[in-house]
Amino acid sequence: MKGIKISILLIFIGVLFLSSLSSSAICGIILHKQSYQLIPGKGGAHMLQTWTEYYQDNMVAVYQNNAIFITNIGSDTLINILPSRKIYAVNSIGDFMKRIQNIMQQIKAQQLYKQNKSGNKLSKIRIKKGGETKNILGYPSKKIEIYENDKKVRELWITDKLPLRKEVDIDKAREKKFQIEKLLTPISGTKDVELSPEYQNLLKGGKIPMIITTFSNGVEEIERVNQVEIVSIPKHIFEVPKEYKKVPIEKFMQH
Repeated sequence: MKGIKISILLIFIGVLFLSSLSSSAICGIILHKQSYQLIPGKGGAHMLQTWTEYYQDNMVAVYQNNAIFITNIGSDTLINILPSRKIYAVNSIGDFMKRIQNIMQQIKAQQLYKQNKSGNKLSKIRIKKGGETKNILGYPSKKIEIYENDKKVRELWITDKLPLRKEVDIDKAREKKFQIEKLLTPISGTKDVELSPEYQNLLKGGKIPMIITTFSNGVEEIERVNQVEIVSIPKHIFEVPKEYKKVPIEKFMQH
């Protein structure tokens, strides 16, 4: 149950990551994504999850298999939905952070923090830009390697040509993401590399990772954009079904 709660919190971070759209958006953008693992000796890719992100008219919606997350930029509102329970919760970003602090206390975040305190110091991060480029889904992308204490821990293929960057104030959204990640670090297990200034600066200026590969104990975990659509998105994608019941975020997190 604790793992499910933490997973939901991290998905909220993902929603905030690219959730600041300009009001001048004309058509919508849809990103289809997936993540999977490559484990030595196990043969082939092991799928972790797939999800779809929708961006249009100052709204963002992230659809996963068991949950939906919507950000209304105009009203600074976060909405999370559990279709299986037909419930949803609505909070402002500020209120969301305050309530998450309370939830963290309920799941003994302070105790976990004391146990892991020695591991929360940032490591030495080095960024290597090799100049290698390749075309991913029609978007020129540059290869970036990230080293933590001289060990390669992540490889990114980044583009600044994706149309999404014209619709999104990414730097502002990423700052919110960074603040929440710092709040959740004691229980989320967020990697040092993600909290480092070097990593934060790497993505400034509208850059989008098309592929992210994380290396850990011989296992490769890959997150990638599989398809990009530029279309008019139906309004209902950003709406809560009328028959769903509104509940406090605390009750939502219990499911």
